[in-house]
Amino acid sequence: MRRPSQRFTNFVSAIILAILITLPTLAFPPTASFAKEHIRSEVFCGTFTSSSLQAQLQSVSADINDWDGDGLTDTTETERSLTNPCSPDTDEDGLLDPWEVDPTKVDPLVDKAGFDLDSNGTVDASRDAVFEPYAESQGASSTIDKAGRLTSPFSLFVHRPDPLHKDIYFELDWQDCTLDPSNCPEPGGSKGLDPTHHAPDPTAIQDVVNTFQAAPVFNPDGTTGINIHILVDERIEHIPNCDRGMIAVRDSHFGTKKAIYT
Repeated sequence: MRRPSQRFTNFVSAIILAILITLPTLAFPPTASFAKEHIRSEVFCGTFTSSSLQAQLQSVSADINDWDGDGLTDTTETERSLTNPCSPDTDEDGLLDPWEVDPTKVDPLVDKAGFDLDSNGTVDASRDAVFEPYAESQGASSTIDKAGRLTSPFSLFVHRPDPLHKDIYFELDWQDCTLDPSNCPEPGGSKGLDPTHHAPDPTAIQDVVNTFQAAPVFNPDGTTGINIHILVDERIEHIPNCDRGMIAVRDSHFGTKKAIYT
């Protein structure tokens, strides 16, 4: 049997590709608008097969316009937030797209942007309620006094997350001897003690930020590096770690305050 020529094979491949590219713009009946978006997603995600078209049209439903199941509709991700409708975490930093996306770029009527803390399908906390304070909004209040003490919180190194660029959020609490000098281990007790000797050094923190930004890691926005956001938060009493229960410390000082979603 004669094999088709390479030119013919290329021609057929071109026709198939043209059909796949054109398919998302074909006019579907108004009742199948969600099916149209779903098929558009399948083309983008590389899972479209013509044999499944009829079945998809028949099973269309109002919640089908979210291929990756992240709470953001495919329309929002392709036209507004510019995130990947095929992945719930476009930049693969462990923070899902609905956690990082700019609230002004989503449709509050259909998108679930924010944190669903109890997994019941309802957003319990917004992006900013979890990640703020930001330097852009509170930078002026992030100061260092003459003794070297940082204000609490010190948000100079904290910025809004970007779903197209890898982010890491880090909370830093520090032991302040002025809260209870008797617990500081230096010889001579509190006499002549520098109460800020445990205070974080902003210059050192900036060095850490710069190192992460220079990391050879590719991002969907076309740049490299990782944005690490370091919040210098609470001052806590100086107690040797071996004398303090870590679980109790974390419950008292670390994490998102429950008040924002109760």
